[in-house]
Amino acid sequence: MRLNIDGRPGVVALHQGESAPSVMMPLPDPVFNVNTTDDVVVAGACANNVANSCSLREALIEANATT
Repeated sequence: MRLNIDGRPGVVALHQGESAPSVMMPLPDPVFNVNTTDDVVVAGACANNVANSCSLREALIEANATT
């Protein structure tokens, strides 16, 4: 069953003896905002929103590390 805006499946379970279902939704994907055109790699700069330190290369590295 799709429970969230991005269409990824979640889980709805109805436990024995309970009238309300339990709902488990997947966590949203992280978002990295590239804020420099320099080709620098500063570990954790994108995830920690460090000013002028999140390059496209660093955003790709961090995005691949979160999977």
